[in-house]
Amino acid sequence: MFHRKAWRSDPAQKPIARPRVEELEARIVPYSVTGNAWSHPELVTISFVPDGTVIGYNQNGAILSTLQSDFTTRFGSVDAWQKQIKLAAQVWAKATNLNFAVVTDDGTEYGTADGYNQQGDPNIGDIRIGGFQDTGASYLAQAYQPPPVNNYSIAGDIWFNTSQSFNISGSYDVLTVAAHEIGHALGMDHGTSTSVMASFYPGTKTDLTADDSSGIRSIYSAGAARLADTYNRGTTHNNTFATATSVPVNATALTAQVANLDITTVNQVEFFKVVTPAGSGTTLKLSIQSEGLSFLSPRVWVYNGSQVQIGFLSGATQYGTTLNLNVNGILPGKTYYIKVNGSEATALGTGTYALSLSLGANPIPTVALPNTLTPNGTPLSWGGTSAEAAGDAYDVETQEASISVPAATPAQTAVGLLELGAHQFMSEAGWLLHHAQPAAAQPHAKHMLSTHGHEQGEAAQGDDWSERVVPAVFPKK
Repeated sequence: MFHRKAWRSDPAQKPIARPRVEELEARIVPYSVTGNAWSHPELVTISFVPDGTVIGYNQNGAILSTLQSDFTTRFGSVDAWQKQIKLAAQVWAKATNLNFAVVTDDGTEYGTADGYNQQGDPNIGDIRIGGFQDTGASYLAQAYQPPPVNNYSIAGDIWFNTSQSFNISGSYDVLTVAAHEIGHALGMDHGTSTSVMASFYPGTKTDLTADDSSGIRSIYSAGAARLADTYNRGTTHNNTFATATSVPVNATALTAQVANLDITTVNQVEFFKVVTPAGSGTTLKLSIQSEGLSFLSPRVWVYNGSQVQIGFLSGATQYGTTLNLNVNGILPGKTYYIKVNGSEATALGTGTYALSLSLGANPIPTVALPNTLTPNGTPLSWGGTSAEAAGDAYDVETQEASISVPAATPAQTAVGLLELGAHQFMSEAGWLLHHAQPAAAQPHAKHMLSTHGHEQGEAAQGDDWSERVVPAVFPKK
C-alpha cells in the first residue's frame, strides 16, 4: 500500500492571520497483525527438533530435518546458532508481555495432532525449529501462524532452508531471519521496509524497530511496553541498596520465595534485603531461577550489612537456568543484600525469574512454573490469516500442483507446490491461502496452509522475502 501525504500550497503574498484548523498528515498503521496469538503468552516454549524428524513430504517421500547437523557444521557448535534463535525470540519478549523457554523435542512428525496439544505440550515446543536442504529453492525459512487459525501442534512451527548461505552478523543473518519467522509465529504480518517484519530482507537486524515493537505490543500488551514487576512500577524502584525489596523469611521453615520477578530492560538491577531470623543456620542457600520461566541469563551478588560482597555467581551463556549459590558465615539477626541482573547487555539479559532461599535444614522452595497446557481445538483447523480472509490482493502469478500422500502413509501430509511468476507484492500482507486437492487416502484434509517463505530476489529495496508454498502438514487422526 502506498502512503500519500496530505499537503497544501500557500499563496506567495503575505498570509492573512486568521484562525484555522491545521490539516493533519494522512496516516496508516505501518505494522500489520494477523489476529492470531498464543492464549498463554506468559510462556511460549521452543524446541529444536532432532535430525530425522519428518517435517513434510514431497514427491520423493518424507522430508527429514537436518538442521542440527547442517547448522552445527556451518557454525562450529550447537550453542552458536541456537543462541541466535533464542535471541531472536527474546527481542520480541523484551518488547511485550511474552516469555520463552526451551523444552526437549521428542521428534514426532510436524503436525501430529493425536496425543499432542495446541500449547504447553511437555514433549514438543509450541514453536518447533527444524530445517532441511531444499537445494534449488529460493526461500530462506518458513513459519506457521499461531492459534486460533492453526489450533493444534502445527501452530508456530518453523523451518529453515539450510541450503542457503546463512551467517551470523552477515547475509543471510540467522538472527534476522529467525526473528522475522518468530514474528509470524507470534501473529505478526509484514511491516515497514526497514523493520524485522519487512516484506524484503532488510539486512542484519540485532533488535526490533519501533514498528515491530508497536505491532507485537498491540497483540500482547494492549500497546504498552513490557510490564515490569511490582517492585519497579511507577515511582517504586528497587535498584539500590537503600531501596532494596524486603524478603520476608518464614521464621519456622527458615525459607523464603519471591516469584514473578522481571528484569524488564537491559542492564536493569534489582536489590533485595534479607534479615535473618533467630535460629538461622550459618549457610544461606540461594536460588535464582529463570529456567522454565524465560530466556534470562542471570547474575547474582550477595552482600553483608556493610554492603561488602560475600558471594557471586553468573549464568553467562545459559539462557533459562537456575543459579544455586551457597554463602557461608551467615549470622542470625543480621541484614544481607541480594542483587540480581542480566549477564549480558542484549535481550537475553532480560526476562522473568524467581528468587528462593533457605537459611536452615529445609530445601529451597520449588518454583511453580506456568501451566499453559491448551488442548487442540475442535474441529482441528489450519489455514491462512485473517488478513487474507479479508481479501488482500497480491501482485503474484501462481501455478499450482498438489502431490498427495502415498497410500502407505495415509492421513499424514499433502504437499503443495507454488511457483511464483512475479515476486514484487503490491500488498504488505504476507500469507497466501493455497488449496490442495486432498487424496482419497486422506479425506479429512480440507485445505492446506501455505507457509510464509523468504525468497531471495534482486529488487532495488533489497532481497525479496516472497511467498512460496512448501510442505504443509495435516493432522493425524
